[in-house]
Amino acid sequence: MIVNSVFIEGDLRFDFSKSRKAFVADKPEYAGLSAVDFIVENENEWLFIEVKDPDNPKAKKECRDRFLAEMKDAETCKNIFGKKLKDSLLRQLARGECFSKPVKYVVVLECTEFDALLRLKLFEDVNSALPKFNEDEYAAIKRVEFHRICNIDDFMEDYSMFEVKRII
Repeated sequence: MIVNSVFIEGDLRFDFSKSRKAFVADKPEYAGLSAVDFIVENENEWLFIEVKDPDNPKAKKECRDRFLAEMKDAETCKNIFGKKLKDSLLRQLARGECFSKPVKYVVVLECTEFDALLRLKLFEDVNSALPKFNEDEYAAIKRVEFHRICNIDDFMEDYSMFEVKRII
């Protein structure tokens, strides 16, 4: 039974109540390690979900501009997204988690300036920096796959059992 499966990230509300397990992964008590925002277990997979929402109406212009500049730099993106996945996996493995199902890394990028083509380029840049696991070498990890960078609508299409809403 999931105690709490509804989480707020910025002004987005994520409802994972139809998952087997869901939790906020980026709690500040893990000094030195970064993390994805949410880790969700479904019937057939684990989802490591990172949320970036520069279109948040409450976002300050200078923060949004800085974020957009970072996202257009391939090396910065590799460092940001690659580190979050690696650290999240490491932390969960240290806790004794065994990923007997595939792990899919999903970045939800709600940004009007990043159309499907720019999201694809960002995906290719980041994918090249992510860890590759051979399940024969790492018994605790079946497979890790960078699934996609998508906006909220695409995420909802892929994972219709979940609900994401902007709260204002």
